[in-house]
Amino acid sequence: MMTEGAHSNGVKITDVRAHPFDIPLTEPFTISAGSITSTRGVLVVVDTSTGLRGLGEATPVYELTGEFPTGIIHVVNEIFRPLMIGKNPFRLEDIADTLDKAVLHNTSAKAAVEMALYDVIGKALGVAVYDLLGGENKTVITDISLGIGNPAKVAKLASEAISKGFTLVKVKVGGNPADDLERVKAVREAVGPSYEIKVDANQGWTVRAALRAIRALEKYEIQLVEQPIAAWNLNGLVEIRRKVEVPIMVDESVFSPQDAHKVVALGAADMINIKLMKCGGISRGKRIAAIAEAAGLECMIGSMYESRLSLTAAAHLATSTRAITMADIDAALLSRDPVDEGILFEGGRVRLPGGPGLGVTLKSELPYLE
Repeated sequence: MMTEGAHSNGVKITDVRAHPFDIPLTEPFTISAGSITSTRGVLVVVDTSTGLRGLGEATPVYELTGEFPTGIIHVVNEIFRPLMIGKNPFRLEDIADTLDKAVLHNTSAKAAVEMALYDVIGKALGVAVYDLLGGENKTVITDISLGIGNPAKVAKLASEAISKGFTLVKVKVGGNPADDLERVKAVREAVGPSYEIKVDANQGWTVRAALRAIRALEKYEIQLVEQPIAAWNLNGLVEIRRKVEVPIMVDESVFSPQDAHKVVALGAADMINIKLMKCGGISRGKRIAAIAEAAGLECMIGSMYESRLSLTAAAHLATSTRAITMADIDAALLSRDPVDEGILFEGGRVRLPGGPGLGVTLKSELPYLE
């Protein structure tokens, strides 16, 4: 049996399995699209002929990626599994091309499979994933997201976050512009002038509402506005960007490298939010970042309602990608996940785990890991 760090020329994939797991949130979280109290993820396990095992995670938001856990499980177990068995896990591009031809979209499922393959490759070579990607083990600074709610409550949460060591807060907006303004005002008064505030509308405004809201928010010295209007409306984003001083970040407008190219070509944004569940994995995230960097745009590594498994993969990508200058990977602080070892949070500082591969271990009570 092959041990971690041994040579890997003969390694073959022997099994690929997907299993559901629950991620309960510690309290409801509200954005412009609605509230959520829990989510269900999908664990992807890749086994190899040499005894090494890779772990990946798919945790979609169906309103965004169009996926449900049951569908992901079917795609991985019934479609991807037979296509992957017998392949060398080191042939990432070949496997990705095969899966792309087999199923359209399904970005979370593809991200989970690729994540598990990177985990196997790192373990086979005895190196961390950030080493594979040309990075290093450095600290990532993340913001903390504050959902839509009563201004006084959100301001209190912001103050508590600052007291815990966060230096960046992200305030969810996108509802009634007057209410949004009051919320951001309360947060700015609570944290003072020394801390950065981002706002994220999650496509909640029209172009006219966005222009009014952003102009009103400028006096609170916000760092950026994320996805102010509908993802498809790139021309509207161009108009907004031309008429306001605050930098505009796109999230839902960019799933793929091709989407990033369109945004860059039109001049529709100053920044891009990269999410593994949205773009289809680490490799595609790298490509999006390369397009952004070539155009002089900064990127943020983001997350949805994920566990520390996929968040750890996102942190590996962030530490190895020059264009990724910001992070929004605080999702694990809002939930109870099945991860024993993964990224560690020290206030707003995120530290990568040691060990080869992703460096993630899961709680032993998960029976399907036997």
